[in-house]
Amino acid sequence: MDMDLLLARNALLALGIRGADGEEILPRRAEEMAGRGLPEQGNAEPDYVGVLGYAALPVSEKIGTFSAFGSIPWQLPFHEKDGEEWRIAGTMPHKTPVLVVAQALQPARDQRWRGYLQVIRLDRSEAVWMNVNQFVTVPYWTFAPEEAVRYGNCIAVYRNLSRFEPVDLEAHRGAMPDGLRVLMCDRRDSRYNSPDHLFNPLMGVVFFGGEETGHFLFFNPLDLTIVY
Repeated sequence: MDMDLLLARNALLALGIRGADGEEILPRRAEEMAGRGLPEQGNAEPDYVGVLGYAALPVSEKIGTFSAFGSIPWQLPFHEKDGEEWRIAGTMPHKTPVLVVAQALQPARDQRWRGYLQVIRLDRSEAVWMNVNQFVTVPYWTFAPEEAVRYGNCIAVYRNLSRFEPVDLEAHRGAMPDGLRVLMCDRRDSRYNSPDHLFNPLMGVVFFGGEETGHFLFFNPLDLTIVY
């Protein structure tokens, strides 16, 4: 039994929430949808209403800000509308299960859709608005590292099982202590291509000197276990 589906149905009944035209909202899984405001076929607006998903840390260039190894869970803002403006009304943990019940999206120049989703937080049956860029349809942190990083950031623990030591951007190889935490993030930029695609294809960031000093390294997938 899908417990989140059950929670979603109960929350809809308890809160008395229905669709924009008064129709019943039927919770569903839609893992084929990309999430984060990516368009449907023909650049059409994605229809998230009724979709079960998760609040997830947005992919960000500010990697140091989100490493936060000492203060897990990552916290994401939720919003409320104040006139024509949106303001932060609180936070919720990364990985919070949610059900989308309404959306206010606009097309952007990068062919994504931007805006906000009204969701029910299934951890507390509360309706809030969240940025669509923080919405994913799959629990990607349960996937293998090489797949998970395509969906968003995650934290992995390093243990050298492959016997291939990590390399840096200049192809320098070095030993790492087992148990080190690594911030996994996808940087789709040729500057961050691995110099050792065969044995160390996955990029991660380690923080030897504190969270503001990240070092890009490349790892063997066998050596990484996602813990968050």
